[in-house]
Amino acid sequence: MDSTSITGVPKPVVLDMYEWGEQNYRNRAELMTLVTGRRCSVTPELRGELDLPDQWWSDLRNALDTLAQHTTDRGKRNQDLVSRRLLAFFGSSVDPTVTQWETAHGDLNWTNLTQPDLALLDWESWGRKMIGYDAATLYVLTLRAPDTARKVHDTFADIVDSPDGVRAQLYVIVRYLKRVELGDFADYADRLHRHARTLLDRL
Repeated sequence: MDSTSITGVPKPVVLDMYEWGEQNYRNRAELMTLVTGRRCSVTPELRGELDLPDQWWSDLRNALDTLAQHTTDRGKRNQDLVSRRLLAFFGSSVDPTVTQWETAHGDLNWTNLTQPDLALLDWESWGRKMIGYDAATLYVLTLRAPDTARKVHDTFADIVDSPDGVRAQLYVIVRYLKRVELGDFADYADRLHRHARTLLDRL
């Protein structure tokens, strides 16, 4: 697994792997170190408040800051896609220009974080993303739990309150509104729209 090259981030370590199958369709089994914590949520979006210690939040911030500096060619830097999606949903009121790309987990939802000891799970989507993507994803997926959302905001305020962070949040909102079209997150749609209006009002 490519993420074995990442250091300084709490996550499972791949000890061994085995691949089999045909050339165009390969299966892979991986043996990883045991993660003893439990998932923070059984759903990607948080549906109740979490009582996590300050050290957990500090560890998360440090993990994402460390990950952001990791050098990789993995992931797509697709400005055209960002521009099209933001224009389609929000029109010309949003500047779609990504000012920086950084390495991110790529699917930082509450099923992929553990407690009481922090670990980041499920690394299939990691790679280069628009700056602020991970923090924006976690913040948007915490709208049901205002106290925890406030903690996410406080932990990543310099990111989510910046123009790049607002852009990332709007892009994440588009991502999940497209999931609503497919039948997922239907009861989350109103919160996504309300948060988008709040962000647009700030612009």
